[in-house]
Amino acid sequence: REWTQCAAVAARDRRVGVLGAGVLGADVATKLAALGFRVRTWSRTPKAALKVTTIDHAAASKVDNPVESHSGPDLAGDAFDKFLEDVDILVNVLPLTPATTGFLDRALFAKLAKGAALVNLARGAHVVPDDLIAALDEGQLRGALLDVFDPHEPLPEDHPLWTHPGVRVTPHVAAQTIPAEAAAQVVDAMRTLEAHAAASSLGGGGGNPCLLLDVVDRSAGY
Repeated sequence: REWTQCAAVAARDRRVGVLGAGVLGADVATKLAALGFRVRTWSRTPKAALKVTTIDHAAASKVDNPVESHSGPDLAGDAFDKFLEDVDILVNVLPLTPATTGFLDRALFAKLAKGAALVNLARGAHVVPDDLIAALDEGQLRGALLDVFDPHEPLPEDHPLWTHPGVRVTPHVAAQTIPAEAAAQVVDAMRTLEAHAAASSLGGGGGNPCLLLDVVDRSAGY
């Protein structure tokens, strides 16, 4: 039993980098910016800057706190290094593709601010575990919150991530699937496909796209 109080750091003094600026990334970035964090996003393709308002407690007034938008075709190069520069908290919500597998490694961690933290809500295979542990042990990272793991979930009981003092493990619950809601989404998708097929067979499709939600771009891999 140890009564330990950590020094508080104002949100405005923390730089958060969000990897991914789609539906999930934009939501994460917007909510963090609304709390006063300085936020920037990274995406494969350019995104419009997110306009957010927060409270300036010192001035007791609302102020603009826009989210910086960074982009590039690769997770490398000067543009990506500029995104990583001075980031105190890195949040990953990128999809898992051949290009993103194992990209959270020693080289990337070294480009963050000294004592940065990692939050991985995407896929376990994004992270090189040995590099993460080394970065924590060396003090380059002060901590990591991990919700996903590779290659096995649940995380094996003897895995060193369970007991590392700099790691917090959550059991893949960042976005839980509620069976009833998932079933309803599947039924809705089937009805949309059937309606489109019926219209096309009657000549009413007219080449119009099928209005499905969350369509996978096979060329992009997600």
